Amino acid sequence: MTKIKTVILKEFWTYFGSRETLYSIILPAVSMVFVLSFVIVTSSQYITPQSRALAYKQITSNPQLFGITESLLQVLGDDAITIATLIVQIPMVIQIFSFISTYNAIVASFAFERINKTMEVLFASPLSESEIILGKIIASIIAGTLTMLSGILINVASIQYVFIQHVGRLWTPTLGYMFLTVAMSISMLLFAIPIGLTLSVRAKDATQIKLGGLVGIMPLLLFLLASKVPPQKFFSIVQIIGLTSLVVSIILVCLSRRLINRYSFIIN
Repeated sequence: MTKIKTVILKEFWTYFGSRETLYSIILPAVSMVFVLSFVIVTSSQYITPQSRALAYKQITSNPQLFGITESLLQVLGDDAITIATLIVQIPMVIQIFSFISTYNAIVASFAFERINKTMEVLFASPLSESEIILGKIIASIIAGTLTMLSGILINVASIQYVFIQHVGRLWTPTLGYMFLTVAMSISMLLFAIPIGLTLSVRAKDATQIKLGGLVGIMPLLLFLLASKVPPQKFFSIVQIIGLTSLVVSIILVCLSRRLINRYSFIIN
């Protein structure tokens, strides 16, 4: 365990030395603070027309799902749109950030070491192959988790602020929100690992590796789903997708670990 901790610490030094990886961990939280503050202050007046239309459609069709009553909906006005945006759309952004942060950490850990031929030096150390690979994966998960948790905390704090200011009470997170924000974000975080590991082994240059990061925009499909179905059905579907994707992501992580060994990085 001590040796794995050594690898984890080494990886974080690598992250701090990689501007792109460091930014992918820090910038999501910073950008969310500014963006959500702007959304709240402007009452969602300047979000995209598509986002505003979706938020309005969802909260007017079933305000109880968002913790407010029909009568209160009329009083809130544009602030009701802000509430719907924070509860449904911002979690999708957190999912994307979780993927990108973990993916960049995996790439910094494996791909660039392979390209720079430093992986061979690491495998020549007293550390075992399993300790090196497991330590790198754990470090990447920690990086992604920091991004995910900071995003969730900022979003929940924003929702609570809006509720206290305009509703006069605290908001109680719903089961659908928990699946959309926590389960789906963990799924995307874990899904970044097999994608990152596979491209770390197979990619021939940095361009191919960067293209792999585009997989992280998959949560945008949830936006399309939300625009097609009623909010109650949307949250029900999200619960199913959340559980399924979480199980699939865990299986893919285990399978990808079994396919990775020192020869993958030295021969290719």
